[in-house]
Amino acid sequence: MIEALKLNKKLIINTDLDGVLSGLILQEFLGCEIVGFCNSDNKLWLIEEEKSHYKQFTFIDMFVVNKDITCIDQHIISYDEQHSFLLKSHGNKINPNLIRGRFFSSTSSYIKKYPFGTVHFIIAELEKNGLDLEKIKLFSAENTLNPIDFFLRADDALITSVEKYKENAKDWWEWLKNYSCEGKITNKFIDYVYSDINAFELKKEVETLLLAKPFYCKKPDGGFFEILDSENRLLPNFKLYLDFIAREINLSPLMMKENFMVLEGIPKRINFKIADFSELMAHSTVSGKKVFSYAFVKSQGKENSFSFTYFEK
Repeated sequence: MIEALKLNKKLIINTDLDGVLSGLILQEFLGCEIVGFCNSDNKLWLIEEEKSHYKQFTFIDMFVVNKDITCIDQHIISYDEQHSFLLKSHGNKINPNLIRGRFFSSTSSYIKKYPFGTVHFIIAELEKNGLDLEKIKLFSAENTLNPIDFFLRADDALITSVEKYKENAKDWWEWLKNYSCEGKITNKFIDYVYSDINAFELKKEVETLLLAKPFYCKKPDGGFFEILDSENRLLPNFKLYLDFIAREINLSPLMMKENFMVLEGIPKRINFKIADFSELMAHSTVSGKKVFSYAFVKSQGKENSFSFTYFEK
């Protein structure tokens, strides 16, 4: 991952906690630059002068089909084992499900997919490579919420760990622990998850804070559907949210220019079939549409298992 980011330090991050936390960490410890945002659905907000450099982008928490573009995410993106090997061989599609061979076509494989946020994987990857992340603040005596609670709200990692997917979560925490070479931050996550805390109350407190004034997030995990004003500058409440998260975890605020442009795609969900996979492999299309991004969001046999986004132009 670090080698890929040395070549592609311009990041597109999600607006939710997972994306923002990931962006802050990669900016702080690897010198990456935030050049845009996405909402994991239909919109990309990109600094206009960067649009010609798209092959140098790294998309965080979003898989992009283009073979030249680097992605770090945690979704199920491979149809079967062979497809998993193929994507992994590209070297710039970085995903714990590829590392451990989790894919769509086998339900027994799908239900063992990675259950946490991209940020937890990124932290483990950095710790594996010997980076000292102790600057990250996880606990505070000043508030009822600790910074670690925001980390563990990312992709609902805490609830996933203590509710119905407990065994899979435990397996993946153990994997992250080993993958990170017993990383200090990763171990603190694990110790906290399995300590005597009220997970559901903490989840509620984080969501209440993010959805209310002054941040007015549109999703309980910090996500936004719109981040720009009429002059294509970041909305004040979105900037407050970004700065708040940075302060909470003791990292530098996101540094970026503000002349954004908007790219709006079309999201679609379908029941994925083998014929769709053949088309995707041959032409990077599904139903005749050029696929920009996709993920297998449900196990095989369930309705609308395949989510993808395409652009008309």
